Amino acid sequence: NTNTNEPPPRLNEEYFPHILTKACYSYIWGYDFIFNTTYGFDDTYPKWHWLDFGTWHRVPHVESRIREFDWILYTDTDFLIQDITRPLESFLSEFELHGKDNVQLFIPTDQWQKDFFTFSAYAFMIRNSPYGLDLLKHWDTFARGICPRGNMNKTSDGKYDWMDTDQPGLWYSMMRTYADYFPDRVPNDNYPKCNATTGVLDFRPPPWNNFFKKMPNITKGSTGSELDRVPDDQPYIFSSLHDGPRSGLGLQLTWGEYAANDKKTDKKKEAYDQAFALHVKKFKDAPSRAHFEVEHCKQKYGCYAHYNEAGELKIGCGEKVYL
Repeated sequence: NTNTNEPPPRLNEEYFPHILTKACYSYIWGYDFIFNTTYGFDDTYPKWHWLDFGTWHRVPHVESRIREFDWILYTDTDFLIQDITRPLESFLSEFELHGKDNVQLFIPTDQWQKDFFTFSAYAFMIRNSPYGLDLLKHWDTFARGICPRGNMNKTSDGKYDWMDTDQPGLWYSMMRTYADYFPDRVPNDNYPKCNATTGVLDFRPPPWNNFFKKMPNITKGSTGSELDRVPDDQPYIFSSLHDGPRSGLGLQLTWGEYAANDKKTDKKKEAYDQAFALHVKKFKDAPSRAHFEVEHCKQKYGCYAHYNEAGELKIGCGEKVYL
């Protein structure tokens, strides 16, 4: 919503269970739950058309709060936490146990191919550290437009195009920050750059996977033997997907190998049922376990997410009022 004086658009009630699971999860583990509905951008941002698409607001939202916490887990509204009994610290403890002492960003995986590193940014867990702050700095620079005519400039006709969303911006930031901190490991300027003729970024369209592949020994995996193979000082942990029951930060159900509308094999059912969280648009497509947990959160802790009679969104659990 580009008019900061207007209220945010009304949410589809289909997302209330997703929100409720995050409120319940935060209540159980004592985390702060911030549901930010503000526009986010101040007057210093250029009026680029792409800022109205693809949740670019997350960048200033996270930037404005990260210094208050050790880590921030950011999620899209349609991110559904299913394993409410697993704290975020368990992921960090697993990384530490396997000797990964430089983790700055924990991200999902859409496809398991070992040399395919781009991903859907429906969730990310970022560390409050110089590296984490630089990730946000480069991501914010991308939001403001790197080239004279923008970045990819695919939404100039006013229609949505994912290439101009914040997702390629996060990939760019990961490449750029890695090159800043490990300049002796990658070729010079190992990230997309502006084309002097077109005025937009070279290497259109993304996914720009080759830039990731030039980071030496970069390895995917967040658990077990897959995590063991990750270099100890690698700053990024890409969620495991090959081991479906322990699929890291989230399991992608909106497209790809585990799409919710595809035929459910035994392997998929096991992955659905045991995943920490799911990226799923419709709550009815979530496994019965998720429905079970939502009902228990309502009954045990009085968790809720709904609009009141005045049309205001209200979120809370027990004595906690999050919004």
